[in-house]
Amino acid sequence: MNVWHAQNFPFLTQLLFYENGTEYDQLSILNPDYTLNYDKLAVQGLPWYAASQLLFKISRTMYIGAAITHFFLWHGKSVFRLIRDARTKEPDDPHYQKMKVYKEVPVWWYVGIFVGTIAMAIATAYAAKSGLPWWGLIVALLFSAALTPVVGTLFCTVGYAPSIENLVQMVGGAIIPGKPVANMYFTLYGYNTLSQALNLLQDLKLGQYTKIPPRVTFTVQSLGTVIGALLNFVIMRTVISSHREILLDVQGSNVWSGQQVQSYNSDAIAWGALGKPLYATGTRYGFVPYMLIAGLGFPIPLYFMHKKWPHVGYDRVFTPILVAELGYLSVGINSSVFTSFCLAVFSQWYLRKYRATWFRKYNFLLSAALDGGTQVMIFVYTFAVGGGSGTVTPFPTWALNPVGNPDYCKRLSD
Repeated sequence: MNVWHAQNFPFLTQLLFYENGTEYDQLSILNPDYTLNYDKLAVQGLPWYAASQLLFKISRTMYIGAAITHFFLWHGKSVFRLIRDARTKEPDDPHYQKMKVYKEVPVWWYVGIFVGTIAMAIATAYAAKSGLPWWGLIVALLFSAALTPVVGTLFCTVGYAPSIENLVQMVGGAIIPGKPVANMYFTLYGYNTLSQALNLLQDLKLGQYTKIPPRVTFTVQSLGTVIGALLNFVIMRTVISSHREILLDVQGSNVWSGQQVQSYNSDAIAWGALGKPLYATGTRYGFVPYMLIAGLGFPIPLYFMHKKWPHVGYDRVFTPILVAELGYLSVGINSSVFTSFCLAVFSQWYLRKYRATWFRKYNFLLSAALDGGTQVMIFVYTFAVGGGSGTVTPFPTWALNPVGNPDYCKRLSD
C-alpha cells in the first residue's frame, strides 16, 4: 500500500533518503562545525526512512516502555527486597556462598575507575569540540545508571537485553538539539556505559559460576576493555581505509558491512540535528516517541490475565521481546541470526531436556568457549583472509560462499 512511501526506498537499509529514493546528502544541511543550518534544511527538505528501519525504531521505542513496566510488575518487589536486605542478609545462592573464600572487589576500585573515566570523558568531549556540555554527559550517565537495574534484571532472568540506544538518542536530541556530533557523544555515554556495565556483571557472574576470584575477573575485564578499545580503534581505521566503498553500500558484502556505523550516523542526524522538525508532534514521524507510552501499557493485560488465570502460563510471556524484535531484521545480511537460533535450540532445548547432567556441568563453559572462540576467529579471519589490511584471500566457492550475492533470499527475489 506504499505506506511511508516504502516502495521508494530499498527494503532493508538504515540510511536516510530523499522522497524520490536517492540517498540523502547529510552534509548539505550542516554548518562547517556540524551543527544544523535551518536555511539549508529548508532547501533540502527533511529525510525519509525505509519502512523496515522505521519499524525498527517503533519497536525499539516500545520496548523501553514495555521493559520498565514488565520490570516493576514482575520483579519490582523482589529487587526492592534485595536492596533493602543487602546490608543485613546474605544471598542464599550456593555459588555466592562458595565464593566467600575469596576477597571481594573493594568499592574504591569502582570509585577510582568511575572518577578517572568521567574526567577523561569530559576532557575528550571538550577537546574534540563535540558540542556536548559537561552537564549533558552527567545526564547521560544518570540515564544509564537508572536503566541498568531494569535492563540488567531482565537480562539475568531470560538472557535478553536489547538496545536502549533509540531512547538515549531521543533524549539527547531533545536536550541538546541541532547538534548531531553531540548526540553521538551523548549516546556513547548514555547507552554504551549500560552495555559495558552488563558485560562486567555478566563476566563477574560467569566467574562466580566457574569459581574464579572476583578481583581476578574484575582486573582481566578492565584490562580487556582498555586493550579491546585500542585494538578496535586501530582495526576500525584500517578497515575503513581499505573497504570504504563496501562499508558505504546499503547491503555490504558477505564479509563486510557498515550497517552499525551507518545506523549510528543516520540516527545522529535524525535525532541530533533533526529531532524536533522530524519527530515533534504532528510531524511526519511524530508518532514514534509516543510508542514509548504504548509500550508502557503493553505488559499490563497479560499481568492481570495471569492474576485471574494463574495456571495458564501468562507469567511466562516475556512482553518486552514481543515488541522489541518487530524490526530486528531491518538491515543488511541477516543469515547469522538463523545460525544463532539453531545453536540456541540445540543448547537450551535439546541439551537441557535430554542431556541435563551435561547441561548443568558444562553449558556455561560451552557459552564462554563459543564467545571467546568466535572473537578470536573473527580477529584472525579479518586480517588473514577477509582483507582487513587490504589483501583479500578468497575462500573456495561452495553453497555458503556462492558467486555473487550471498543472500539466498535476495537471489530468489531477483
